[in-house]
Amino acid sequence: MIVNFQDLPVIPQVLYITHSKYEKDWGTILHSHAFTEFIFIESGKGEICTQTQTYPVEKKDFIVLLPNLMHTERSSPDEPLEYYVLGVSNMMFEAYHDDPSSFYPILELGNINDKVRSLLVTLYHEMHTQRSGYELMVGSIYLQFTVLLMRHMKIDFSFTESHNMRREIAYAKNYIDKHYMENLSLEEIAEQSYLSKFHLVREFCRYIGFTPMAYLTERRIIEAKMLLSSTNMTILDISNEVGFSSSSYFSQRFKASCGMTPLRYRQNSYLKELEKTLEHDISLDP
Repeated sequence: MIVNFQDLPVIPQVLYITHSKYEKDWGTILHSHAFTEFIFIESGKGEICTQTQTYPVEKKDFIVLLPNLMHTERSSPDEPLEYYVLGVSNMMFEAYHDDPSSFYPILELGNINDKVRSLLVTLYHEMHTQRSGYELMVGSIYLQFTVLLMRHMKIDFSFTESHNMRREIAYAKNYIDKHYMENLSLEEIAEQSYLSKFHLVREFCRYIGFTPMAYLTERRIIEAKMLLSSTNMTILDISNEVGFSSSSYFSQRFKASCGMTPLRYRQNSYLKELEKTLEHDISLDP
């Protein structure tokens, strides 16, 4: 039997594979991708959080994050997470296309756990050493990975065209998501994406809808909102925590984005929580 890959309606594409270890420098921004991510926990403990659920994870857990699912990762400070992340496009889980939040993201690999890890480690080294012929090797390894999951998971998925973010843009976006609290420059982000600044700005706008620096600002403001509504940190401390150069510039950008100052946003958040508490107390009255 001859297998013809041209018979597939769309060929899956490996966008990136990264290896991360928690070193007290991670942010906790909820974010989403227009592609699928696979995460293999190498060691440690932590949580995968979505908008509605929190899932504890530990060594050897395997997580699938569907396209457009808001999520983030949190590590235990005592047992830091270390994991591989594989991002792929053109892969759709049929039953969860319309509602990715209904998908339970932690999959039991059982007796294929070591094989999946081995394929991911090999894929990581091929992508990062880029020896002669690595593109073919990456495609071959990923197809083995896919078939292994298809036979084990008992979940239908197909290869259908998704938002094909360029690999370089995926690298740049992922770098901003992980390092937004640092003093990032366009030059540094461009270096991570292997594109010139001109091409990075043009392609980033095409796929993300923002320039890289505008996206960086929005990432910082999203994190600031969470800190304003859930902590007692001062405005200055929050400004420093999320990477703004000064509290005045932070307040200026926050107001431009949210239509109010950080202090007003905190007050509104406090009032909303108070209203919820009062409504709950009233509902408990006999």
